[in-house]
Amino acid sequence: MHQFQSLGHCRDAYYATFKALVLLALAPSLVLFLFSPQLFGWVFGAAWRPAGELARILAPLCFLGFIASPLSYVFFVAGKQKMELLWQVALFLMTFSVFVAPLTLHQSLLTYAIGRSLLYLVYLYLSHRYSRPRAIAAVVSSSPNP
Repeated sequence: MHQFQSLGHCRDAYYATFKALVLLALAPSLVLFLFSPQLFGWVFGAAWRPAGELARILAPLCFLGFIASPLSYVFFVAGKQKMELLWQVALFLMTFSVFVAPLTLHQSLLTYAIGRSLLYLVYLYLSHRYSRPRAIAAVVSSSPNP
């Protein structure tokens, strides 16, 4: 917020936060994606191996969510609440459609993970775009002067 107030953008803070979040999330996400069935079987017993398969499906979604969620404040700083609302509506519609679709548990989870991951990628793209100088400058210049 301080960078936005002084410079009219929050690009540097966005990049620093993005890099830190990627570094924090990368190793645990890779471990879950690559080894969760074996880890679940080893830690909890063989009966839990299928839960590890489900964790594997959700690992990319968790990775993207860990990064996108803290960066969501860019929408508010940049005055893009309407776009945030549209994204939330898209998320609701995607989630609702997965629950009402006649799919197996595995198909539902995979569809949900792919859909939400794609929405997170859109979210990250938009938050990156809104953190840059011209996106915020357009918001500031369009604000009415008191």
